[in-house]
Amino acid sequence: MMYDQDADGPFYWHREPYRTNPIRKYSRLLQLVFMSMLMTVMLIWLIVAAAGASSVRPGCGYTIMPGDTLTGIGNRYSVPVDVLVEVNDIKDPDVIYAGHTIDRCAAAVTDGRRPALSTPPELPGHAQAWAQAVRDMRPDWATDDDVRFMVAIAGPESGFGRWLWNPGDANNSFTGSYGVVQIRILREPDDYDWFRNREWLEQSYDNQAEAAWIVYGRQGKGAWGPWTRKLHTDCGTVPQRWQQSCVEWWNIAEQALNRTH
Repeated sequence: MMYDQDADGPFYWHREPYRTNPIRKYSRLLQLVFMSMLMTVMLIWLIVAAAGASSVRPGCGYTIMPGDTLTGIGNRYSVPVDVLVEVNDIKDPDVIYAGHTIDRCAAAVTDGRRPALSTPPELPGHAQAWAQAVRDMRPDWATDDDVRFMVAIAGPESGFGRWLWNPGDANNSFTGSYGVVQIRILREPDDYDWFRNREWLEQSYDNQAEAAWIVYGRQGKGAWGPWTRKLHTDCGTVPQRWQQSCVEWWNIAEQALNRTH
């Protein structure tokens, strides 16, 4: 608005014509288009995420992190890659996306006590060979539950024989841990702990099973430290994030023992 004065009288008001800046006009339009597209993409992402999450069984969800691979996830939870692919309807096992939630379970969760596998996968690692050695070297005092535990503990300790040497357990007395159930290796074995010898353990699973039974007889399940709290016979009592793994380890132990003689 501005004012002026004519020759005959007082001031009067008149409106100055509005001038539109074309750059400013189209800049605003582009902002609106961009925001609309962004909201559409976010809505689609939320719909896809909700659809994926709804198909994941309770306690079975795993959110993919940057750098994850299906092989790594499968090794972590003792689930074959082909099972992860089938359960999650993954088109290309080499292409997964960070932020997506997948079902990492291979077993059907029932009452938490060794439920049957929905689709029994191929036994991982050397589970059957280890189960046979545990049964062959079983001492007279061991119960059937002790045998099942000795096979199942190989899941969290070594992925049922996938990795055998752990130098991370080294200290002043030990060089690390070796074997399916990770027997600690003494720097200088003595008469009492003669079996804590890597060269002897490497010779056979029977030797590893014999050593494991000696450790179990001396220290019980506590010899395997925090893993025993994640491998309770009632998987419903372990921390929630470990419940499905607990179920799977027991299931694999049962399968392996059923195939031994």
